[in-house]
Amino acid sequence: HEVQRSVSPMQMKEENMDLVVTKRINLSSNIKEPFELQAFPVDCQDLPIVMEFSTFGRGGPPISLQPQEGDTLSQVERHGLLPEFNTRAPLIGFGCTKQMVGIGNDLKPRVEKVPFVRIQVKVQRKAKPYLVKVVIVLMLIQLGTAGAFVMDPVTQFESRLGHTSTMFLAAVAFQFIINTYTPNVDYLTMLDKYILAVNVHI
Repeated sequence: HEVQRSVSPMQMKEENMDLVVTKRINLSSNIKEPFELQAFPVDCQDLPIVMEFSTFGRGGPPISLQPQEGDTLSQVERHGLLPEFNTRAPLIGFGCTKQMVGIGNDLKPRVEKVPFVRIQVKVQRKAKPYLVKVVIVLMLIQLGTAGAFVMDPVTQFESRLGHTSTMFLAAVAFQFIINTYTPNVDYLTMLDKYILAVNVHI
């Protein structure tokens, strides 16, 4: 069994004891993080959350952060952070960084050790809908152009050209449809490169 006793501040000083205060904090916030979409739609995103705890200007004792057994962030996965992504188990790290908080009387910078908690959330996009609805359809259009090779290039030149043009227009029309489901960024994603390669091949 556990025995508890009341200790006065003077007695703590005489016995060289440390005062430990445990506090549980519930935080609710809206966080923005730009996505790197070069590998879209098979991209994997790192969403870091860093919380610093400084006592500068408050006159309080320094803060020391220590992980408690059983403290996890499984609720991030339960709540469904992003519906289009699979959330992996978050990683929690504790550390300390030095920050300049002012200038002392000796005109030297005052540096304070600021503890922080870093929560690393990794999410993986669900790529199957894009592979089924976009990649496979474009692949079928691309394979359809092979029908032009069974036509005679001399006697059936017009039919061969018309078949290839129809496949190309079908691919272009399909791109207008899928543009509403792809990210609008100023660089080419993996899916954009594949679509461009299909157009060049046709």
